[in-house]
Amino acid sequence: MKIIYALGKITLTMLFSAAAIGAPPAPELPFGACAGLLKKNSLSSFSPSDLASRAGVQIGTPNISMYFDFDTGVFYLTAIVESGAAAENQSADDFTTTEAIKLADGNAFTVEVSDTYEYALEVTGSIEDEETTFLFIPTNGGATFFVHLLDSPEAGVCQAI
Repeated sequence: MKIIYALGKITLTMLFSAAAIGAPPAPELPFGACAGLLKKNSLSSFSPSDLASRAGVQIGTPNISMYFDFDTGVFYLTAIVESGAAAENQSADDFTTTEAIKLADGNAFTVEVSDTYEYALEVTGSIEDEETTFLFIPTNGGATFFVHLLDSPEAGVCQAI
């Protein structure tokens, strides 16, 4: 009976040790700055009502440039949007144009290790007076971040500079 108890205790200890080893470590809080690009994820699509509201205003997929300074806690986002006339109003003389729209211009943000997502950082800041959370997943020794804009279909990469 003592042998079975001892074997059970050893097995249990080994299982708990393996679980602790298998869990990813918490990422370190970043320093310095990163810059990159966000684009709409192709697996997500806009609803028909959203498409109807954009008709004749925005075409294509906006590209959003980003810059996050982790030392000062400020970020910048600029969207490049392609615009044009609605299809039924277009003629051979119509051209599309691009426009830069500042979404964040030195806005403050906070960074914390995510309790919800494994090996990720939650970066929270305001875009046009709305609190927005980005998920930063560090890779490449912390020199690169895969970035997801939570509650929105945009994702991209931010590279340390």
